[in-house]
Amino acid sequence: MTDKASDNYKLIRKVTLVGSLIDGLLSILKIVVGVIGQSQALIADGVHSLSDLATDVLVIWAARHAKEGPDENHPYGHERIETLATMILSVVLIAIALGFGYDGVLRMLDPDKLQQPGWLVLTAAGISMLAKEGIYHYTNHAAEEINSNLLRANAWHSRSDAASSLIVLLGVVGIMLGFESADALALIGVSIMIGWVGWTLGYDGIKELIDTSIDSDMLAEMLETIAAVEGVIDVHQTRTRNMASKIIMDTHITVDTKITVSEGHRIGDAVERALHQQFRDLSDITVHIDHEDDAHERPGYDLPLRSVVLTDINQALATIEPQSQSLRTDDFIEIKLHYLEGQIQLELWQAIPATRVSDSVLLKEESIKAALVDVPYISQVAFAYQFH
Repeated sequence: MTDKASDNYKLIRKVTLVGSLIDGLLSILKIVVGVIGQSQALIADGVHSLSDLATDVLVIWAARHAKEGPDENHPYGHERIETLATMILSVVLIAIALGFGYDGVLRMLDPDKLQQPGWLVLTAAGISMLAKEGIYHYTNHAAEEINSNLLRANAWHSRSDAASSLIVLLGVVGIMLGFESADALALIGVSIMIGWVGWTLGYDGIKELIDTSIDSDMLAEMLETIAAVEGVIDVHQTRTRNMASKIIMDTHITVDTKITVSEGHRIGDAVERALHQQFRDLSDITVHIDHEDDAHERPGYDLPLRSVVLTDINQALATIEPQSQSLRTDDFIEIKLHYLEGQIQLELWQAIPATRVSDSVLLKEESIKAALVDVPYISQVAFAYQFH
């Protein structure tokens, strides 16, 4: 675990432990008062707080394991443990929502089951609402500080509890004003709130698990950042996906066709640096260097590799007459192959004495070009000389 990951985990653990202590106290308060004060909605809200407590434990466990670095079996790290924890939380919340929603509907249909809570329930709901809103701000501030989606989700879980307490409070007020079904309606309202939070968390988790791309506006900013790097001609085939709070990207960039491999690699490094400086959530970037746009087709895919090309060149050079003038590939100090537009352009380098530059050199060039015409995939032959 890196120092940063360790510090993040310590902050998550501290914030979550504070929240879990308050959640435990609130859940006991609301369930006891709900039973005494005859409010099924407050009891449901208390169970919601218990789910917050269970979530707190889940958050600490997930954060502890998710921050472990990559290993042999998990080369991208363990961040998706956070996603797993979020999905578990989603299922639990939806199950709770369905249960309490069903109970609320039954109470609406049977007037004998309607309850009439009073000031005690009102006070407990008010305390819960204020406490949970405070936990939300405290947790969300920490989530923004370390950019943790898991902690951010837990913060919103706390806010949903605050909202459900507000619904309970409004239900009690409704009963005090003479609306006998207000507590049952509040129970249904709390259930809808819990279910919505569960669905939202689950939906975000599903999008991550099926590798949904990041927000289109952020992607557009990333593409602009890449295009602004010196040496980048075009950007294409860019793919992104989320892994908990991190983003993984792979992209293709087009560079000049005749630059060296090392210069192309250096441009790729510059792209990675620019992206890391601009977007802190990017954790893994793969930059593929292209010498031509292969987004829709790969024109050089079936062309032979160097060993076959050199064999074909030698066979062609052997046809030069007279044989005393013929060459082999070993006679060149360097042969560069440029795979462009579905064909190969040759660049032949020879070492010659500076005093022997004459028309005979040009004649030999013409002989070589004539011999290589019969190699179908060679479109161009250029000569370069190193004098000694």
